[in-house]
Amino acid sequence: MCKKLKHIDMLEKFYTNILEALKRAASEVLTNSPKQKNNVPGWNKDVREKHKAARQAYLYWIDNHKPKSGPPFDIMKESKKEFKNALRACRKSQQNCKADAMAEALRNRSPKTFWQSIRKSKKSWLPSTVGEETGNKAVTFM
Repeated sequence: MCKKLKHIDMLEKFYTNILEALKRAASEVLTNSPKQKNNVPGWNKDVREKHKAARQAYLYWIDNHKPKSGPPFDIMKESKKEFKNALRACRKSQQNCKADAMAEALRNRSPKTFWQSIRKSKKSWLPSTVGEETGNKAVTFM
């Protein structure tokens, strides 16, 4: 509301500084953030088509104003279920492949390779109880 040129100029500089700070912050976050590893082995072979079908069914359901029942809803629900099952199977086989590779390393009397793979693997799928011991620290020495 102020008509003084000095105040108008100060507000414009303040506004410009805020915009520049926001741009720099966004740029830092976008360029320095680690890339997520959402790679799922087997996606192209097993899951891609089911994802595409589920996406098309979802868009068809939206085009029909999101009904709570009827053919658009049933198609969307069934295709989503098939996609999730395929993705779950793909992820399960990924864990099995990792576990098989570690067991093979141990079977081939290669304990160094075995323990390296254990250290590199995610702790979330490691057993939490072995024999009488419970917890990550008691079960593993990571």
